[in-house]
Amino acid sequence: MPSPVNPFIVYGVVSDANATVVASVNVIAHNTTTGERTERVLTNTSGQYVIDLANLASGYTAGDSITVYCRNAGYTGEQTFTISGENANKNITVNNQVTFATLENNLWVAIKNTLKAGTFAISETSIFSAMNDELLSSEGYPIVVMHRPLGDFDPINMTNNIFNSELVFRFEVYATSDENCKILTDNIRNQLFRAQEVWDGLNITGLRVVQVDNDWYVVGKKKIHIKIFNAIWKWGGQVTVP
Repeated sequence: MPSPVNPFIVYGVVSDANATVVASVNVIAHNTTTGERTERVLTNTSGQYVIDLANLASGYTAGDSITVYCRNAGYTGEQTFTISGENANKNITVNNQVTFATLENNLWVAIKNTLKAGTFAISETSIFSAMNDELLSSEGYPIVVMHRPLGDFDPINMTNNIFNSELVFRFEVYATSDENCKILTDNIRNQLFRAQEVWDGLNITGLRVVQVDNDWYVVGKKKIHIKIFNAIWKWGGQVTVP
């Protein structure tokens, strides 16, 4: 075994972006110079972990690059350092892993908030939810319905560390005249394209809008016009497992 084999303790606290400690998650140390990993250790109730690099079968030497990381219980985070001196205090800040459920909710809310603000703002009373497969209100027109997104998204895990998905949001726009229906549809499209900074913050790119249907129907004595289109984003995520 290479020298030295004296204990080299890596320790720290695992916490989330809100500085809340995360208990009972596994932490692993990876000597990326030799390619060897330690056994997993579990954080205690205070979020603390302790790993001894002397437990590596191939040992360690000064100058080795070490990554301590957490990929467990829905959390991801890591710290990388080069061995020098004695012991190392390495706190790890973790983020929640993205799942389709959290992504669809966050994006849906962001879309709604975007459509309610700015140059092409849409009244709160005209935006209706299809997140629960039903309208939250039925008071008059115009109506904008945003359906739950469609996508083939899976949770990120250690065996699926790079993922790309296409997220499709279907919009239905209802109005009592074709002209008003078109104006509202154009306003939504303009608002979506103008909010690129919002989408960048959610790590979604490549927005494109595809017209699906243009129709009308009669309710009582009212002729209701409907335009349906899809807003499509690309989501690309990566969690690098050391």
